[in-house]
Amino acid sequence: MITTLTPDLTTAVPAELARQLNLRPGTQLDWEADADGLVIHVKAIEPSREELLKRVRELGRKHKREGVDAIGDLIRERELEHDMRERVLS
Repeated sequence: MITTLTPDLTTAVPAELARQLNLRPGTQLDWEADADGLVIHVKAIEPSREELLKRVRELGRKHKREGVDAIGDLIRERELEHDMRERVLS
């Protein structure tokens, strides 16, 4: 497979290769050339559990709306459902 360097020296991983190697966004690639610079070895490095947790927390913050207590709303919703269930069953 052939890729081309962009002017800012980046290149894309071919989709077929990314699927084959199970590469996902956030996977780091460790590039290394042999002594003559003729062969380039690339090793995929999976993000650590800490890094994955950090990303998940950022996603949560990104979607949090100002002034909204989502957890409190969920608790109140569950309490209402519980009360309705109790009334129906009694």
